[in-house]
Amino acid sequence: MSAISFIEFVFPQFTTQNWSSGISVYNSGGVAGMQAYGEMVSAKCKAGIGENYDVRLKLHGQGKCVQWMECTCQANRRRGEKCSHLAAFCIYLDQDKPDLLVRMNLGSGASDKYMRIDYNPKNELEFQATSSRQAQPHVENQKTTLFQFDSILGGAQTKIQSLTFIEEEWTLLVHVLIDGTKKLSYRLGVDDSYRALTEVEIGDLAPKKIAIDLENAFYAKRFFNVKKLGKQGLQITRCLAIHNAAGEEKKIIEVSELETPASGRIACYIKKYGFVGFKDAMTPSQLMRWEEYPKNANLEGDTVAALFQSKFQRLRETAEIRLAKGLSKIQVLDALKIPELHLKAAPDGSFIVNPEFQGLSLTEWDPTRAEGSDGSQKSAESEGILLAILKARAEGRQYLATKNGWIKISDEIDWLQGKISQDGKLKLTPLEFIKFREQFARESEIKGQGDVVSRIRQGLVSTKELEYPSMASTNLTLREYQEDGVKWLYWLYKNKLGGLLADEMGLGKTHQAMGLIAAIAKEEPKKMTLVVCPTSVIDHWVDKTAKFIPNVEVIAYHGTSRRQDALKPGREHRVIITSYGILLRDVALMMVAPWSVVILDEAHLVKNQTTRTYRAACRIPSQMRLCLTGTPLENDLMELKNLFDFIAPNYLGSDSEFKKKYMMATEGVAMVEKELQRLIHPLKMRRNKRDVLKDLPEKVEDVKHCPLNRQQFELYRDALALKGTPLVDAIQSNDGPIPYIHVFSIISLLKQICNDPSLIDSRYEGVGSGKLDLFDELLREALESDQKVVVFSQYAKMIARLSTRLTAQGVQHVCLTGSSTHRGAIVKEFQENPHCKVFLGSLLAGGTGIDLTAANVVIHFDRWWNAAKENQATDRVHRIGQNRNVQVYKLVTKGTLEERIDEIINRKKLIFDRFVEQDAEVFKHLSREDLLQLLAPPKEFSDSDEDIRDESGLEALIEDGGVEAFNI
Repeated sequence: MSAISFIEFVFPQFTTQNWSSGISVYNSGGVAGMQAYGEMVSAKCKAGIGENYDVRLKLHGQGKCVQWMECTCQANRRRGEKCSHLAAFCIYLDQDKPDLLVRMNLGSGASDKYMRIDYNPKNELEFQATSSRQAQPHVENQKTTLFQFDSILGGAQTKIQSLTFIEEEWTLLVHVLIDGTKKLSYRLGVDDSYRALTEVEIGDLAPKKIAIDLENAFYAKRFFNVKKLGKQGLQITRCLAIHNAAGEEKKIIEVSELETPASGRIACYIKKYGFVGFKDAMTPSQLMRWEEYPKNANLEGDTVAALFQSKFQRLRETAEIRLAKGLSKIQVLDALKIPELHLKAAPDGSFIVNPEFQGLSLTEWDPTRAEGSDGSQKSAESEGILLAILKARAEGRQYLATKNGWIKISDEIDWLQGKISQDGKLKLTPLEFIKFREQFARESEIKGQGDVVSRIRQGLVSTKELEYPSMASTNLTLREYQEDGVKWLYWLYKNKLGGLLADEMGLGKTHQAMGLIAAIAKEEPKKMTLVVCPTSVIDHWVDKTAKFIPNVEVIAYHGTSRRQDALKPGREHRVIITSYGILLRDVALMMVAPWSVVILDEAHLVKNQTTRTYRAACRIPSQMRLCLTGTPLENDLMELKNLFDFIAPNYLGSDSEFKKKYMMATEGVAMVEKELQRLIHPLKMRRNKRDVLKDLPEKVEDVKHCPLNRQQFELYRDALALKGTPLVDAIQSNDGPIPYIHVFSIISLLKQICNDPSLIDSRYEGVGSGKLDLFDELLREALESDQKVVVFSQYAKMIARLSTRLTAQGVQHVCLTGSSTHRGAIVKEFQENPHCKVFLGSLLAGGTGIDLTAANVVIHFDRWWNAAKENQATDRVHRIGQNRNVQVYKLVTKGTLEERIDEIINRKKLIFDRFVEQDAEVFKHLSREDLLQLLAPPKEFSDSDEDIRDESGLEALIEDGGVEAFNI
């Protein structure tokens, strides 16, 4: 077999029909579960509903051949043919498992040319799809010669002498004379007998007993007869319907009533009617499936339900289906219909839930009564259905039989195991009840008496009806949408639920959280609230809380001077405000404090469940957990899952279940996403400015370009020549991994040259930059118009340089960076002092958790890769409390990588928003082409004036490693 491949060796052993059908089975994924034991290889082959077979073959590695192959199907074995299942398996081995064949010294990968259904190699004997068995010659007094039946009957030297019909064997004997000397007798099966009688010119030779009058002949059609068997079973029988020439159905015959030789593929023999041809025009694959189905099949359980759910599609693809009376009305419910949920409060705060199932009954299944005579029958019986569903699921069944049909059981119901008693009563916590309703009964009406039932019902039916706690003891003035937020938060608290408040930045999440704290403080004066936030906004929280809810005691639990006794209740409700770092350090102390609510501000900072900080937050017990974040969470579902695991443990199941269902779905993706949105909706609230702040002033963004000055241009060019050229060569070579750390270093160097060359060496103090000139111009215009300005940069040294510049110009200002202390005082100075005109802030330290609404001009001195981070910083100004239009300027140096960064940000905005937290991370999401664009030389300097430059100084500085990126 060394000269030919495995597939070329086995292909001639198959008929064209079976090989073609095998291609279809393989393409539909019908071969699976392959196992190899030495030289024997086996697999499972599935060709349709109920068509599951075992296939196996024995390879001979030394002989380079296939010793034998077999399949558990019967029809082809009886005909002495190798079936389509074996053909599919051979194709599977060649296409998907070539390594196995190679190990057995068999060639592979040659089946491509055989994958055309119509392929027929030269000199191959064509299989006659309409013949169930070849005509077998009987030689009289002459040497046996094998001829195709068609060629014998059509041969010019062949003469049919006589025809004899043997009724006991349903056989026609054909006696022929060939070349005037050879006498041959052919024993024809049913199909060839019918063809001989209808297609061949035989004159008066046909026996009168079986002569066919083509104009008045009977014909037959094959069909599956489906009828009820017992209470929940089905019986499927292969049948023939005999019609007269006028089309009238005269008789129904079960195939089992006929002996196998009496029924072929194109005709059958029935004693009363003679040879009867089939007029249902079955294709070869349909014929194969028809013959492989059992003559009588008794089915029950899940197999019956699966047939109903598929509407007998696989059978219909083979032949006509005839359903007994009432069976056509049977349905399989993919989703439970629960119009009403009856609740009763339990002493421990949970609910006894009694779902009322519409039109379902567990009494004896009667298909004829699936609906009443008027089509409106609805069964009110529902007791015990949920228990029966869970029991069926535990037994591994996929369907539950009811009087009215079948219920499809999905794994979504598994979490209810153990929550239902033997008497059928379902007991759920408020969180579990919400999950149950959102999954199975979203539109159901909640019924029940008592305040507890009424309270849970209000939040699920309409938030407009929720209770709004009194804000009389506060100084809060809330907008209508903020009041709705406080109502929702208070509803969560009263029902011991957690929540995710994800309003867009600038909509006052802090104010809504303070409204909740005020309401809790009134009811729980002896308990405490824990607010965990970034260090940069601790002062913001302290100031706002003291100002707007003066009836609570506010303590900043931070720094080395923090006191452990602050974590004990006082005479009035105590609000502890701390950082994520302190939470991690003092988690043991915080775990024993009596918290009424734990609030995580900027919660997206702890979205990673693998971090110690996230795990520490999850260990703090409280009646309610609340996450505040303005960063959209839908972009990364696992981050959303992690936050929900904090506010509602186990609500979304395990990580593996969540990933499989919501992140790895390949079919029905839209439905899966809709289901997830439905599930999280009761515990998540998000509004955006566009919808709720109709009166928010306009925000206008403008990218301002500036050129490099002469000395900047030469420094930029020389830096690229010294450090950039080797990187460009490495990136272009495609030989190894991209040296990201060196790329980050050179790009950070170039960005600082664009900002101000003195950032990299004080020797370039007098060089200046085009960007500084543009900044002076924009600042002058703003100050002349009596506008306050907020300036952001990602470099702490740039903030210091701008501060020195403003001081020299006599402009009063404040600075906020990662090293700043008394941040609240810095923000207050800018907000309340009319003489303080400029706020200088690093993007990360000043970009979150503070209000800078006194300004209405924002300048981003250098670009951040993540546009969402820039927008978050801008929204310190463009937020509630702003009553003037906000002008945003983004400074970009022309002809440099900054111009290319701006283009890449716009092109890859979605990717960066989702994945980029630090500047260094961005390069992993850039292609080699993107990196080469960033490292391209600057455009030629157009000014003809020449300035003196210190090239050797820059070269020495770079070689000494003195250039760093100062990321805050």
